[in-house]
Amino acid sequence: MSPENPLGTDPKRLPPELLERVLAWKPGPRGLILRGPTRACKTRCMFLLMEKLHREGMRLAVFHGVERGFAHHYVIESGLFHGEQWLAQVAKKDAVLFDDLGKWKLTDGNEAALSLLIEELVSSLKPVFITTNSGGKGLKDRMTLDRGDPLVERLREFCDMIDCRK
Repeated sequence: MSPENPLGTDPKRLPPELLERVLAWKPGPRGLILRGPTRACKTRCMFLLMEKLHREGMRLAVFHGVERGFAHHYVIESGLFHGEQWLAQVAKKDAVLFDDLGKWKLTDGNEAALSLLIEELVSSLKPVFITTNSGGKGLKDRMTLDRGDPLVERLREFCDMIDCRK
């Protein structure tokens, strides 16, 4: 993650209460989930938080949207037979952002890798950050039952949620 503002966001154009709540996040084991519809400024607020944390010295992994998201990266690394090593490197980061989580149907391999990574992060008391359009039920519906329920429960246990619906 570079220290520059990757989306060119002017903070003055964001909902001030939402931005204030997001930027008030304090380093610790609890992550943050921003949930709401498209155009609610979830990603822009979260990226400004990631920029702030990067400037403060945190090592971050950021998976942005569908095209550059977690599943895309995992497919590439697995195709090169580096999937496990890549997951281990991501798990060493201080925090991880999954932007637009739940916008796509995960393959069995991606779903297993995502579940494994999130479990590793929360077990290591590292915060997980998520932006999503859907709540827990929407995410569960896109995953297999044996992974969806535990993943959503883990996120509820280790993340605070900000509802960005207008």
